[in-house]
Amino acid sequence: MTNSQTPAEPLARQAFPVTAGDINIWHARLLADQQVTYVLEFARPLAVDRLRQALAVLNQALPLLGCVVQVSGRRLAWVPLAGGAPLLNVAQAEFEWPGAMARFISQPANPEREPPLKLFLLRRPERDTLAIKVDHMLTDAAGLKFILGLLSEAYSTGSIHSAINPDRGFGQLLRRFSLPALLGAARQASLPRPARVLAAGPFQTGGIFIEHACLEPEAFARLHAAAKGRGATINDAILAAVYRAVFHRLDAGAEAYPLMVPVDLRRYLPETRRGVVGNLSSALYPLLAPWPNETTDSLLARVQDVLEPMKKGNPGLGAMLLMAVGALWGGEIMRRRYEQAAASDRRFINVTNFGVIGREQAAFEGAPVSEAYGVGPEQNAPGILLALSTYAGTLHFVIQSSDRDHFQPFVRGFLRDVLDGLSCLSG
Repeated sequence: MTNSQTPAEPLARQAFPVTAGDINIWHARLLADQQVTYVLEFARPLAVDRLRQALAVLNQALPLLGCVVQVSGRRLAWVPLAGGAPLLNVAQAEFEWPGAMARFISQPANPEREPPLKLFLLRRPERDTLAIKVDHMLTDAAGLKFILGLLSEAYSTGSIHSAINPDRGFGQLLRRFSLPALLGAARQASLPRPARVLAAGPFQTGGIFIEHACLEPEAFARLHAAAKGRGATINDAILAAVYRAVFHRLDAGAEAYPLMVPVDLRRYLPETRRGVVGNLSSALYPLLAPWPNETTDSLLARVQDVLEPMKKGNPGLGAMLLMAVGALWGGEIMRRRYEQAAASDRRFINVTNFGVIGREQAAFEGAPVSEAYGVGPEQNAPGILLALSTYAGTLHFVIQSSDRDHFQPFVRGFLRDVLDGLSCLSG
């Protein structure tokens, strides 16, 4: 594997400010490496020179892709690199290609030295695999999906005409709500409550692994129909299956267990302003306790009952306000909270639905995509971030974590239980 570009020194010129969302992810590194990846399998090879040119066009449209993080006391800023640009690695691999891809995805980020966007093109006879990885400090999964769409547009047409919203901050959201609405959201905001660890430790911080499972189109269609027949959404069904897997490892009567469910705050922006490369994500934190001998339908109904009031009003707005307050003074409040979390042996499970990867977002002219899925940030064991994504009717489940010897077998079994729970729902 060779780098086509090498990280350079920062330039002493214009700096771009960080946002409250950026500061949150900066301090979240105390828990784990923070990168988000999309992996695309192509039915035919890409044109490498054309891909490099598309990357250059993308870099011109988004100057932040050529920046690094500069730290000065408590102040953080995005500072341009001399000759900085996203990195493209190209490798030939006829054997062991899954291992090569996994090593790229799991390679830790260095936001103070490297541009936030990296691409890895793995070439095999008559087909290519492309991984697009971004430092989560720059943007969330929705932002990376937007980057993917811009890259495919530049590859196919040689230019970018899609509207890009340069405002990355929370202010554009806050201005859309009245003061009473903001105060009400702040009062109702939920905060993460770490829960007991489901797997026995101690755990190692090394040995990064990726577990990947799928629900094929036919099975996914049955799940859709089953959820709709119960008046539930796909996300309701998935959360019920995750809770079923959690409760399988808890005693009846145990304390209520929290899940983290991210919310994309772009929903509150006009459609023409949703093309944001930034951290515009918040979260909800539903809590459910295990019941003895509970049926699948009963558990799904309880999930719906807990989520329904959270979905009303402006979901995620209150947690965003708390995040904005926590980012003051360089995020000192955030830093202390993450330090406490890192020192604790308690965690919560993050269930993140990246949503549907549209055909138009992966439309690289002349090279159709046969499979695409997302990989969330690695979580140090015993943390779990379950990344969901859908492409061409297939629902993908991916967990990236650490400790192959002790924690990977647990994660593999946990994923199997989640799929079994969905199978029970769909019949």
